[in-house]
Amino acid sequence: MRMHADQVDVTVVDARRLLPPELAGRPVRPVASGGTVNAVFRVGDDLALRVPLRPFGGDLREPAVLRALAPHLPVAIPLPYAHDAERGWTIQQWLPGVTPKSDGRGGRALADDLVAVLEALWRVPTSGAVPPARSLWPHPVVRAAIDAAADELDATATLAAWERLSAAGPWRRPPVWVHGDLLPGNILLRGGRLVGLIDFAGAGVGDPACDLMVFWHVLGRSDRAYVRRRLGLDDDTWHRGAAWALAQALVALPYYRHTNPHMTASARYAIRAVLGR
Repeated sequence: MRMHADQVDVTVVDARRLLPPELAGRPVRPVASGGTVNAVFRVGDDLALRVPLRPFGGDLREPAVLRALAPHLPVAIPLPYAHDAERGWTIQQWLPGVTPKSDGRGGRALADDLVAVLEALWRVPTSGAVPPARSLWPHPVVRAAIDAAADELDATATLAAWERLSAAGPWRRPPVWVHGDLLPGNILLRGGRLVGLIDFAGAGVGDPACDLMVFWHVLGRSDRAYVRRRLGLDDDTWHRGAAWALAQALVALPYYRHTNPHMTASARYAIRAVLGR
């Protein structure tokens, strides 16, 4: 594996070296992806190898999370096959599907599917689970991201929206299961309907607001209002969800602007959606 700054360049040869003996004869081919965390390879037709693109931090919670959540969710999630807890690579079931565009055209059917998934996730028993891997970005990081993207943002209005939304009150009810990175690239559709979720590396038990950010990426304004009613979300929780969506998009936009068109397009749409434009 070759290093580029803090990122690892993973080749097919590298991927083959990680396969257990019983998979050594299978074809391995890279998967084009807008993802930023793992290089993904198909292993035969039914498995996927995911290899971290950066030095692994040592928190491989995903295989246990997948086993805990799979019986409870109304859509498919990948079944674990093998993993390396020290280096962070995993082999999982390959799930077919396409990812949604960040254009607000997900529609009412997708809105209903997302509501069903979140309601099911929030009902899963939480005993023994750990907090999500990621917390809301701190104010200095978000302010720096706004400054870095000021050439294409109304920086004053964006900062005002961030300060208002991030000041929402905390979650005061028992913690619930969250996916932790519920963005378009981790959602699988078939015929416009939600059929699968992937990448549970950041999942855990905490404030459900982090998973609401998906609504500002794939739904239009009326469908966002609809899912809020369906889920019975109070103002503080909804505003925290908008803060998650805005912060994630603001941090992603300048960082990936010249390297990842999928991520930047999604970020631009989410920022406009949160700002009501």
